[in-house]
Amino acid sequence: SETRFRGLFQSAPDAILIVDRQRTITLANPAAETLFGYGSGELKGRIIEDLVPVSARPRHAAHYEGYVQHPKARTMGSGMDLKGCRKDGTEFSVDVILAPLELNGELFTLCIARDITERKRTEEALHKSHADYRRIIEDIFKSVPEALLVFTRNLNLFKDNKAFEDLVRTYAPKLNYTEPELRELLLQEILAKVRSGDAGEIRIPPKNRDGQGTRGPDHSGEGAEPAAPPIPGLS
Repeated sequence: SETRFRGLFQSAPDAILIVDRQRTITLANPAAETLFGYGSGELKGRIIEDLVPVSARPRHAAHYEGYVQHPKARTMGSGMDLKGCRKDGTEFSVDVILAPLELNGELFTLCIARDITERKRTEEALHKSHADYRRIIEDIFKSVPEALLVFTRNLNLFKDNKAFEDLVRTYAPKLNYTEPELRELLLQEILAKVRSGDAGEIRIPPKNRDGQGTRGPDHSGEGAEPAAPPIPGLS
């Protein structure tokens, strides 16, 4: 089994380091030497912090010390933005898995390191893309003259735009409603049409003296004023 372990250790594509309780590297595989830019045998005898940028060493040392006190398999890097440091001083993003390893009755730490620079770049590019997309959506909401509303899958209102608020503000006094009342009535009508698939226009009757809407002629003999122009197609 020791021969098999050594074979896996030497041929593994990820950097593997074996570190003692004093944080000294006792063994490093070829992938580790390549990743950190050291020649054959140069990593042995160095402390693990030599592979971390100087600015990050206090944080790394504190985290590693916590691991030494309570050794168990855990991952460093994913939530820490951990950096590795090559022999020439080049820094790179890295994930590190730590696991306890007992050899000849002595406890060591098995460190498996992986360069995630490209993954981080991809994540950052994706984050920027999402930010750009959100900014475009916000610009649309701000600029379009039509009322736009966005509902969640459960048909809860997620967002509306200024044009919708202006529509409510304009027609509320004309129809004898408060703005919250007219807003609620419009949302009820819109939701009813969304549920039924009806793409027709929405009209809200003015509120009469008893507080109810009316769809008949008003007392002046003139036809009831429509609440609002047809609501544009919803997005």
